Amino acid sequence: MNFEESKSLLASVAVLDNRTVDATSITMWEAVLAPFTFAECMWALREFARNNVTDYLRPAHLVDIIRRKRAQYADMNPGRSVGQADAWLVFEAQIAAALTQIKAHRGNARLAVEAMEDDDGGEGDRGTQD
Repeated sequence: MNFEESKSLLASVAVLDNRTVDATSITMWEAVLAPFTFAECMWALREFARNNVTDYLRPAHLVDIIRRKRAQYADMNPGRSVGQADAWLVFEAQIAAALTQIKAHRGNARLAVEAMEDDDGGEGDRGTQD
């Protein structure tokens, strides 16, 4: 992360906990979070905010969340390199896209079945007229 990204991240943090943000705090967060991408840090911030009601957020919280997620990704994908900083974010996006496609295919399959059920070829009433 760079200074501008750290500034944006801390602006989001300030919205959550009303902290005062200055250039010194931005510089320190930038130094601690430098090995991570902005996307990873924002994701970790959302995870932290969803799961903590009393803890005051520190950069170490985000580092811990990101490291655990990277380790989980490495365990689930032993053949892939974890060198890509946000590989697990890409992986999760691919899973979400696949789930969206599956839902769309299921919906299309239902529509096709419903259409076949609704269209009986015009023979639906012929059998009852005899």
